[in-house]
Amino acid sequence: MIKSRCLAPAREEYQQPRDILLAHWLDYSATPLRIKSENCDLWRDVQNTLAERVLACLDPDTSPAVRDFVQLHLLSRGARHTTKNQQNYESRLNECIEGEAPLAGRELEWVEAKALDGLATPTELLYLRRAIGMGSVELARVTGNDEHLLERMHAAIAETFAEVGANEQCERNERIKFRAFNVDITDAKKAPEAVLVTRRTNVATCEIDTRIMLRESYVLPLANLSKDVRAEILSADRSHGTEAWAEMLANVDDLDTRISAVIDSDAAIPISTTFYAVSQTVRQEQQRRYEAERAAYNEEFCRKYPEIVEARRIASGSSASSAD
Repeated sequence: MIKSRCLAPAREEYQQPRDILLAHWLDYSATPLRIKSENCDLWRDVQNTLAERVLACLDPDTSPAVRDFVQLHLLSRGARHTTKNQQNYESRLNECIEGEAPLAGRELEWVEAKALDGLATPTELLYLRRAIGMGSVELARVTGNDEHLLERMHAAIAETFAEVGANEQCERNERIKFRAFNVDITDAKKAPEAVLVTRRTNVATCEIDTRIMLRESYVLPLANLSKDVRAEILSADRSHGTEAWAEMLANVDDLDTRISAVIDSDAAIPISTTFYAVSQTVRQEQQRRYEAERAAYNEEFCRKYPEIVEARRIASGSSASSAD
C-alpha cells in the first residue's frame, strides 16, 4: 500500500491562478501528475487549442480522412498521457530506494505540489521521481511541430542533463512502432490513407539506472510514402488486429530505417515530442510489491472463503472435462 503524505499545506501555498496554469500548459511543460477537478475545463480547452494549432498548419491539400485522423490522435494523446501520468504517480513507492533521496521535507512537498499542477521543471521532475519512487515520469512535451517551443524544450533538457550529470554517450537503441491505421484495422475492404507511428530513442542515462527517453509520434499519410514503403505497410496482414500487424511490420528488414527517414523529412505530420525518464529498479520493485500484495490477498481470500475456492476448483475441473 502507498504511504500517503499530506501535501495540502504545500499545495495551498503554491496555488497558482488559472492564467499561470494556462501559460505553462500551452508551453513545453510536462503533463500534470493530476488534474484538479476545478481545472478540468481549462485542461480540455488547452488540448483543443493545441489540436487547432497543429490542424491549422496542415497542408491545404491534406485529405479530410487524414485531417480527422490527425485530430483524433492529437486529442487522444492528451487524454492518454493525462491518465498515464496519474497512474505513474498513484503507483509510486512513496520512498526513495535508489540511494540518498535528492529531495526531502519542505522542498519535496514544494516540488511535488508543482509537479501535480504541471509546473515543475525537468530537473525537478527527475529528482521527484527518484525521491518518491516513481517508475517513470514525463519531463517535457510539445504538441505538434512548433519550432520555437521545440528549441526551448531541447534547451531545457540540455540544461537538465548538465545539472544532473547525465551521460549522453549511451546506446540510442532507436525503435519504431506502428500503432494504428485511420480505418478499422481488421477491415480489409477499406483502403487506409494514414498510419500512426512512434519513434522511441534512448538519449541519456543518469543517477543509478535512470534512462531518459525521447518519444516522437507522427501520422504518416500513405500518399507521402515511397511505393516500396507503402507496399510493405499495406501488404501486412491486418486481419488479426493492431498488435499482430505491428509485430509483422517490426520484423520487415530495414523498414524501421526507411520509416525513420520519412519521419525526418516533411512527409510526416508531427503529433507530439516527449521526454520522459524511466527507472527499471523502481519498476521491478513495484512489480515485486504488487505480486506480494496479490499473493497475500489470495491467501487471505482462501482462508476466509474456502467453500468458494472449492466451488471454483470443481467448476474448473468440470469445464476441463467437458472440453476433453
